Amino acid sequence: MIRLHVGRSDDHRWAALSDDALISCVSKELATILGQSVDPSESLVQRWADGLPQYAVGHAELVRNAKEAAVSLGLHLCGNAYGGVGVPATIGLGRNVATHVLQSSR
Repeated sequence: MIRLHVGRSDDHRWAALSDDALISCVSKELATILGQSVDPSESLVQRWADGLPQYAVGHAELVRNAKEAAVSLGLHLCGNAYGGVGVPATIGLGRNVATHVLQSSR
């Protein structure tokens, strides 16, 4: 199983493609990367226009400052606004923060 993401905040070419055309384009690009033909047995296109945050220049510094301010208040911040987009990354961040909180409370 391979999960692929297409597009970014300043590139909307994918939005004009039908699902079949998008699958075809992505399959060709994947074949180039893998060096062999790719013919998916199943495909699912899920369109989430503007579904993931696009961090602007300076975002890392804002996050660092927010986390420092939060810790001084006894808070810990996590979520896709603070780094790592998508459900798996957000779960990982939550686990890391929970582990840190549990270890620091002992």
